[in-house]
Amino acid sequence: MQVRFEKKKPSKAMLHILEAVVPQILPDDPSMHPWYSNYAQNHKTRLAFDLEALNHQFPNPEGVKMLELGALPFILSVGAQKMGYEVVALDRNPDRFSRVLKENQLQTVAFDLALGTLPFEDATFDVLVMNEVLEHLNLNLSKLFKELLRVLRPEGVLMLSTPNLRSAMGFYNFMFRGIAYSCAKDLFEEYAKEETLGHMGHVREYTPREVIGFLKKTGFEVSELRYRGRFSSKILVDRVFPKLKPYFSVTAHKPASF
Repeated sequence: MQVRFEKKKPSKAMLHILEAVVPQILPDDPSMHPWYSNYAQNHKTRLAFDLEALNHQFPNPEGVKMLELGALPFILSVGAQKMGYEVVALDRNPDRFSRVLKENQLQTVAFDLALGTLPFEDATFDVLVMNEVLEHLNLNLSKLFKELLRVLRPEGVLMLSTPNLRSAMGFYNFMFRGIAYSCAKDLFEEYAKEETLGHMGHVREYTPREVIGFLKKTGFEVSELRYRGRFSSKILVDRVFPKLKPYFSVTAHKPASF
């Protein structure tokens, strides 16, 4: 397994794609506009890195079928589609962005991951993208990831990213504040998002070792671990110890013989 550390900035080409996509997207409900604006501002760079990683895995997008799980607010899905990938965006309640989906003719599937069997045939997709979703899930992860293996083609790619509980902020919060999170906020507020936004906040954050071990036991072959993101300029420890960065990404593959 290769261990990498994310560079300071994504490519200008990927940032340009995101900068064009972000203003096109708004929730149908005006009360969600502040949430979307904050999300887009905080995640634009991360999403550009995600597109860069996708392009690294599949430099020729023609014929590459991608499923993004937990795709709302669809910035990455729309960006990948504009690059030429064949995108299916799965979310529990995609109708919150119905105007955007219609304007971009984005293929969406309304599905709650807690229901179990994914609504796709075996070996349907070349790549599955599950970025900043794992920490929101309150369900049987073992069953879900076996389903991910099922719908992925042999040697297909899983791209997963999530907050790093074993980060500088994670250590600080646990040791000095008596709380276990890296990037989430108040426990009540995270669960209240189910009512205010229509989706769950952070249920649990994970360490890289936990996620990699889980993927291997599920049947995936893990090829890369990438430490990502930066804390505020006041927190310098993640620059000295990059494994304490606030996020990490894992790239895994479905074995050819699976």
